Amino acid sequence: MQDRSPAFSFYYSRSELEAFRNAIGVSAEEDCHERNRHCGAIRAAAKRIGFPYYTSATAQHLFHRFFAKNSFRDFDPEEVAITCLFFAAKSEETVKKARDIIAVGRSVQNPDNRIDNESPETEDWKRKIMDLERALLEATGFNFRYVHPSRFLVKFIKRMNGHKLLGRRAWAVLEDSYRTTISVQFTPQTIALACIVVASKLISHEGRPDLGSIPSELPFKSFRCEAEDVKDVAQQLCQFYEVTSESAALADTFRSLSFDSVSEATRTGTKRSAAQNIDGLEIKRARRSDNI
Repeated sequence: MQDRSPAFSFYYSRSELEAFRNAIGVSAEEDCHERNRHCGAIRAAAKRIGFPYYTSATAQHLFHRFFAKNSFRDFDPEEVAITCLFFAAKSEETVKKARDIIAVGRSVQNPDNRIDNESPETEDWKRKIMDLERALLEATGFNFRYVHPSRFLVKFIKRMNGHKLLGRRAWAVLEDSYRTTISVQFTPQTIALACIVVASKLISHEGRPDLGSIPSELPFKSFRCEAEDVKDVAQQLCQFYEVTSESAALADTFRSLSFDSVSEATRTGTKRSAAQNIDGLEIKRARRSDNI
């Protein structure tokens, strides 16, 4: 399982998140819906402003980190969401004026209200963001550097010789994963591989297994992942879709997916495919090329 010793305090275990949620009296369903709604607003605001994908992703990740230690009842999630987007824009070097982010963020959350950039209310919001930015820094332990799973997702699919449909589906699942706490629980490599596994299962469920095929045995160690962690992420993603799907049929689809067949590639015995024949040296080279 993933190491969560003090040296890896960047991550929280599922049990730690559940314990905090129970301590503040928030149900799992309420927590899921709040995160889904406000991360959806972050994504919509980022798109409207013209931020790149990774700014939106970082903002959603920061939102989850903040509420891993703070309650929705003590802090206004709308204010925190806008603060996270403002902070992510700076950390990802896609800076925009605070008043512009506030105006768009508030209009997404409250589409019927007209927002005046020059109003005293906007100035009040700017002060709120400055105060919340300090609280955000404390909640993240001043460690806000985030490696995005997307870079690993693309590499892994190429190494599996995956179909373009698999890549598109896996990317869509990855985008949805930011609406959950997965990014504060697991490494980016684990998340990327789990999204590929979920996408493969969905494509197979639709009756197109050839387009979603991946190796029957995955080289988890070479991908720097643990099989149990990949299964855990995949199951959490399916649980998220079950809770948030508006279609009962779609919820049933995710409920029916099983990941028991996900297994480790053996190093001896049967001949390994080209997709499985990835040694640690190649991964190290890939990490150096991306300054990971």
